[in-house]
Amino acid sequence: MGLLVWWYHQEVLGAGRAAARTEVRRVYEYVMAAVGLLAASAGLVMVIVTLVEAIAAGRDLVVGGSALNALLAALVLLTVGLPVWWWHWRLAQHARADDPAAELASPTRRTYLLVLFGVSGVAAVVALITLVYLLLEDALAGGIDTETMRSIRFPLGILATTSLLSAYHWTVFRADRADLQPRAPARAPHTPAAPGHGPRMVLLVGTLSPAERADLAARTGAEVQLWRPRAAAPRPPSVEELAEAVAAVPEGDLLLLVDATGLRAVPVDHYTSG
Repeated sequence: MGLLVWWYHQEVLGAGRAAARTEVRRVYEYVMAAVGLLAASAGLVMVIVTLVEAIAAGRDLVVGGSALNALLAALVLLTVGLPVWWWHWRLAQHARADDPAAELASPTRRTYLLVLFGVSGVAAVVALITLVYLLLEDALAGGIDTETMRSIRFPLGILATTSLLSAYHWTVFRADRADLQPRAPARAPHTPAAPGHGPRMVLLVGTLSPAERADLAARTGAEVQLWRPRAAAPRPPSVEELAEAVAAVPEGDLLLLVDATGLRAVPVDHYTSG
């Protein structure tokens, strides 16, 4: 009955699969992936616990009721959890490949990765503390023996499993963040302008606002320096006129004079002492 209900509601959610991918669909897939991963993780922990217990007891896995029951429980959890996680995680990863911008910007995906990474990291730290405490306790009490191995089997299993989960989801989270960051176009390093490629520096003696100065620099690709005259010109030239005057002198530094007679462009050489 559970499988039937699950199949029916999956079909309801998948009815619009050909249309746009909705956030409800993402929530369903990531929740199912989390449930499957939780079951598979518990199964992996039980496998490690069973192995450590069998090694500590010095016997085969099939001998002894508790070890056999733990192994059977681990196999059941792995058999059920792994396919559920793999199927829904595969759907999410295919959606990421088909439409990376929408999938990576989804809060559901980011929440899934952060919660799993955070919970796994906290569990790994707690398990490591417990493991070290038990080892030190037995070491100070008289020595580490097979009973110590039995006492650390659960912390060891949790530590190994959560460390694996944390490492995997951290790599996925880092890859998502790297793909989300906008890639700036490659820019060539700034080099002085060669002859025939426009002025390297424009010295303007006139009146110009900061926005107009930035506009002139963007239009000409030159470094624009501004000196304000004591007496302003009757009609200051526009940025377009200044850009045309700069374009008329295709090489070298340039001095633009704006006075009562109008606009003059004077090619100059930038002098440096020494």
